[in-house]
Amino acid sequence: MKQMMCLMIISFAAFLSNSKVLAQTERSIVFNVTNIPTIVGRILISADKGGYYGTTDVKTSQMNIELKNIPNGKYKFYVFHDANNNFKLDMVDNLPSEYCATIDVEVVDSTKILTIPLVNVKEQIVKNNNNKQLN
Repeated sequence: MKQMMCLMIISFAAFLSNSKVLAQTERSIVFNVTNIPTIVGRILISADKGGYYGTTDVKTSQMNIELKNIPNGKYKFYVFHDANNNFKLDMVDNLPSEYCATIDVEVVDSTKILTIPLVNVKEQIVKNNNNKQLN
């Protein structure tokens, strides 16, 4: 009896995993990363959930990274230029010393390409502070 019940549960689980009713649409998304300051190192990207990540060697000031099988939903993507290939975002005085960006995205069926310009956070803060002083 226990074997029969176990077999039924496994069969039902297999049915659900293949069911089009419960399946979410998954697709590949190309991230067009721009404003890469130097042609050394690599670009790394990761999502806040789902274990989606990618990397590519830098060859130009603009690179594409494709992430596959991302289901619909809301994500925050983190991107940075790992200029020294140490696989971490380097910090100086609690600020990133490598160009980076974050982007909040709601992935839907039509999401195919996202452009993410990298920024120098320290320069951006100085620029914002100068603009505040002018006002």
